Amino acid sequence: MGRKNVGRLDRTLRFVLGGALAPIGRFAQRRDIRLLVTGVLLGAGVIPLVAQSTSDTAGRAACFRIRPAPACRSYWLVEVQGVVPVASSTQSDAIRGTVSVFDDNNLEFNLGHMLNVASELSLGGAVTLGSGSGGVPDGVRARVRWWMAPAVSLELEGGVLRTNLGSWVSSPLMGPSMGLRANLLDVGAVLLRYDRVDVPSDGRWSGGPASSLSLGASASSGHAVVVSAIIGLGLTVLMLTWPGGT
Repeated sequence: MGRKNVGRLDRTLRFVLGGALAPIGRFAQRRDIRLLVTGVLLGAGVIPLVAQSTSDTAGRAACFRIRPAPACRSYWLVEVQGVVPVASSTQSDAIRGTVSVFDDNNLEFNLGHMLNVASELSLGGAVTLGSGSGGVPDGVRARVRWWMAPAVSLELEGGVLRTNLGSWVSSPLMGPSMGLRANLLDVGAVLLRYDRVDVPSDGRWSGGPASSLSLGASASSGHAVVVSAIIGLGLTVLMLTWPGGT
């Protein structure tokens, strides 16, 4: 890392440490403390990824097609995905008996943005919206993507989901959600996701923590638009041809 980047990092740490650790006073402003923090970050491998020359991340901003640096400085996430629970907690329901808490096949739409902070690293997040079924969990998740090759990447996501379990609970539940994705450029991805909520004991449910492990596949960018258009056309035709439809 060159002298220019070291100086920029030192000024940044002076600002961050001086503001975030203001109650400690001048201790946070000492140069040796900032150098110690710099050494820790270097040892952890964070600075070599983020604080690199601007040529590594030069390129178009806000690309619609997903590309690593230097082709793009950032890119949009537009995804449609199907998610199928393969393992789910069971609870006693006063109406339906013993049932899987997460038992719906879900259709979800993701919209987000990622920043290429290095040639092999992207940071960002996405908002997930259900297809309209009460059981489809909505969510907000942060994402970290590692580019293994120009066309292949692995991605970790984590955040919060919101669901009312197919309208079987009186008010929406919130809980942690995390997943792993294997991506092929802007074509699509396969994913493995873990979701968890705490079901209240309201006289109907037995109550307690409930979790789900799901598998899924998604289409991205232009492919997501095409898939969404096909789904929308199919639903329109179904509504028009269904008995009693307009």
